[in-house]
Amino acid sequence: MAYTGNIGRFQGLDGVFDTLLELRNEDVEFHFIGDGPLRVRLEELVTNNALTNVTVHGQLHPQKVAEFLRQRADVGLVTLNKGVERAAYPSKCMTYLRNQLGLLTAVDPKSALVHDITAYNAGWNADPDVKGELAEVIKTLIDDRAAVTKTGENARKMYESEFAPSLALARWVKLFDDVTGADK
Repeated sequence: MAYTGNIGRFQGLDGVFDTLLELRNEDVEFHFIGDGPLRVRLEELVTNNALTNVTVHGQLHPQKVAEFLRQRADVGLVTLNKGVERAAYPSKCMTYLRNQLGLLTAVDPKSALVHDITAYNAGWNADPDVKGELAEVIKTLIDDRAAVTKTGENARKMYESEFAPSLALARWVKLFDDVTGADK
C-alpha cells in the first residue's frame, strides 16, 4: 500500500497513524512517499513502535514514484480531513489510477471521489468517522488479492476514461472557448 504526496495537516492522517499501529502484525506493507509537517511524527511513530511494515521514503522524483508504484504497490491510499474533499480532488488519485492502483480512500462517503471510484469499481472507502474501519477494509484486501488485482485494472480504465491527457486537454480547450467566446 502506498501513500504519496503531502504528509500534512489536511490529509486526515491521524486515523492512518492509528491504523498503522493496529495492523503492525499483518501481512501488509505501507510505503509513504513525500514530505510535510507530519513526516517527523510519522517517522517517530514508526521508530518508537518498531513498525517494520512501514517505510517512509521522503520525496522522490515523479518518474521514480511511478516506477515504485508499478513495481511495489497495488493500492493507493487517499485520506483527507472532513470537509476538504468539497474543495479538493487529490492529484495523487490520478497518479494511482494511471499506474493501475486501486484507491483506498478515507473520506466523506458522500464525496464526489467516493462516487467516482464506486462507479468504476476502482477502489474502496473507509468512513473516517468510524473508528477502525480503515483497518478492517485493509484486512479484507489482504485476504482478497483477486479483488485487488481486478480493482487495479478498473482503476486504469477509470484513468483512461476520465483523466487521460488527451481528455484533459479537450476539456481545457472547451472551457477556454466557453469563457472567451472563441467557439462562436
